Amino acid sequence: MNEIKLTDSDMAELRTAFFMQTEEILDNLQQQIMAVENNPDETNWKALKRSFHTLKGDSKAMGFDGLSTFAHKVEDFITGLNGRDPDKTFIDLLFECADSLKTFCDALADGKKPDVSGILLKIDCHRKGNGVTRNEEGLSLRPDKTFSKSLPFLKIEPERVDRIMNLVGELVIGRSMMSRITTDIDNLDKDQISSRLDALNLSFERTLSDLQRSVMKVRMLPVAVVFRRFPRIVRDLSAENGKIIRLRIQGENTEIDKSIVDVIGEPLLHIIRNAIDHGIETPEERKASGKKEEGLLCLRAFHQGNQMVIEIEDDGRGVDTERLKENAVQKGIVSMDDAKKMSIGETTNLIFLSGFSTARSITEVSGRGVGMNIVKDVVESLRGIIDITSEKGKGTTISLRLPLTLAIIKAILFTYGNEIYALPLISVTEIIRVFPQNLETIAGSPVIRHRESVIPLITMDGKSVNNGKSFIILIGIAQMRAGLITERIIGEEELVIKALDDRTSTGIASGASILGDGRVVLILDPLYLMKKRMHDTEYKNHPPLSPLIKGGKGGYHASCIMDHTS
Repeated sequence: MNEIKLTDSDMAELRTAFFMQTEEILDNLQQQIMAVENNPDETNWKALKRSFHTLKGDSKAMGFDGLSTFAHKVEDFITGLNGRDPDKTFIDLLFECADSLKTFCDALADGKKPDVSGILLKIDCHRKGNGVTRNEEGLSLRPDKTFSKSLPFLKIEPERVDRIMNLVGELVIGRSMMSRITTDIDNLDKDQISSRLDALNLSFERTLSDLQRSVMKVRMLPVAVVFRRFPRIVRDLSAENGKIIRLRIQGENTEIDKSIVDVIGEPLLHIIRNAIDHGIETPEERKASGKKEEGLLCLRAFHQGNQMVIEIEDDGRGVDTERLKENAVQKGIVSMDDAKKMSIGETTNLIFLSGFSTARSITEVSGRGVGMNIVKDVVESLRGIIDITSEKGKGTTISLRLPLTLAIIKAILFTYGNEIYALPLISVTEIIRVFPQNLETIAGSPVIRHRESVIPLITMDGKSVNNGKSFIILIGIAQMRAGLITERIIGEEELVIKALDDRTSTGIASGASILGDGRVVLILDPLYLMKKRMHDTEYKNHPPLSPLIKGGKGGYHASCIMDHTS
């Protein structure tokens, strides 16, 4: 019988597949352990044992004997308690085993040989009834409360691949039809050629649209890939803070682009940490205020138009806006007079400023004033919007609005000067037509009154305002509002984003695209435009907030072209 010899390339592929499978098993372990803690029935015990058994067999087949032995020890440890109700010490030790297995696998992937003597000693002590020791040597057993970099591959359902293959087949048929038209062109009159080309163009348009959607779906992953890590984190952090918190997850099967999944975990982790540390009260505080001792933290995801919305809601103490103002004045962020004029929305947005915190003490979880600033930066880098609604004594809801994909966007095309520009539709709230008499000036900067608010205006050249009829694109990100002055609105179009390299990249443009006629169009970054506008005016010392001035009469008559807020 011939011996099968594997090349280095074969082994590399097997290693990649092994670590991919292992990561999925380790992610599922967290949920399975919590399932046993909440309901230690036979089904949950079997699922837990099956995961360790699979890991043991796969690692043995790959030649990772140390990992196989470790998984076997944990499997025996579980078998010894099978059928009995586990106590908290046992569950904590199981979580430590899962953490150690992850650390073990990460070390193997880096070509290292980890030491697991510490966790094995803990298992032995627990089985002998001597309790769990605390300072053994070996792997670091701190729970993993960070999000590791994702592996560079995707698991794709066969049905999605089959769909793409079918569409590619239709394109091949279309190419044959085009070749036939080219061959017969001398024997066809103008009307026949036009008719056949129109039919072929419609076929290509339909097939390419379907192919585009199918390829984009290949990159889509359920947000559960991120959400499933939070039950363990909430469990551990609530115990550390002496709080009773129940996590409710909704919409975990909602899909979003893999590139967003890879980076959204850390911002969500910062928000959840803040909710546990600052938002939800201790059982004693909740009972005194007439609430249930158990706090509720809700994490939900859903699609809304061409956006993915992720909401993190808690029923805690809410945001104390007066305390936020006091801290802002003490830190010199705003003056006393400005603080008195700030609206609730403007005050709440102070928490996104770097170094700003209302925590009375710094803890391992929060209090340094950097977490929410990181959240804001990441969300904005994804061309998303973050918003906060809060009621003192009732709770807080933080909403993240993210594009479903970063590869293709819907945009508004407009002209200024002799150039065409694009603005992401996700940031456009309204388009209005105005005349010179509608414009006003405050501190030398152009503004316009609209819907009982004064909105600052932006010009592409940063200098003058057109004296004739203009169109203003109202843009909004979170609480920020501004109006971009344009000369002509071309319309709405779907654009494929091309990244700009370091030599051509500018802050004002987040990318570029190619139109159907071959012209290149810059895709403007609305956040950069608004920040630049604020930096160039007297409002630059304010936090990034707007509307700047509320109320007042003297509104103007304007024709509303389109409104995307409804």
